Amino acid sequence: LGQQDGMTYLRLEMDGWYEHQYVFENGMLKLGFTAPKNIYDRIVVLDAACGGRDTGHTAGDMQEKDVTLDLALRVKERLEAAGIRTYCTRTDDTNPSVGQRAAFANQINADLCIGICLAADETNDMVYGIQTYYNPQYFIPDLGNTELADLLERETVTAVGGKANGLFAAGEKDALLQELQIPSAVIEVGFLTNEREIALLASDEYRDSLADGIASAVKKAYAIKEEGKQ
Repeated sequence: LGQQDGMTYLRLEMDGWYEHQYVFENGMLKLGFTAPKNIYDRIVVLDAACGGRDTGHTAGDMQEKDVTLDLALRVKERLEAAGIRTYCTRTDDTNPSVGQRAAFANQINADLCIGICLAADETNDMVYGIQTYYNPQYFIPDLGNTELADLLERETVTAVGGKANGLFAAGEKDALLQELQIPSAVIEVGFLTNEREIALLASDEYRDSLADGIASAVKKAYAIKEEGKQ
């Protein structure tokens, strides 16, 4: 608690992630905190790869960290408009650790976590397309990681009229997928070593189409989950 320039500042130390509500009346500030699941029926976490000093793959002035964040924010806008509460592991040029990203999604008790990345093939600049990764060791009836990854790739490829490279089981390097305890998948939306995809990824229209595809996959995932509960 402190004061500066006529303002009062509160510093709160939290033991998790909460939604807050406040009321200020009669000179009194009342704060309330609750778990997101107590407010929202549908919660998704989007993880934009890289950030900060980790630029990810690059092609000229294009950096993976910027593209993934831009896409995550576009998907968030679409999901929020559909009534799906959407959190991002980062909303600016920062780089939370893998542990922090996974802990956020797990502790917030999200229904799904979608990672957004770019790919590169330094040995063959003709390689292009969209591919997804999943953790095959984690299974949930109705909608497991395999089903989510397949849905994510199909919807995104359809939205952009692109090429599907298929599904890949996560390896040891895919630490985020190994640590997540909820249905999750990571989608690589293009190769920054392919000139055609570099040009497409620079386009707002193409990024909108990618965001449409990812958002469509999430909406269909909820339809599958809800149908399974009936």
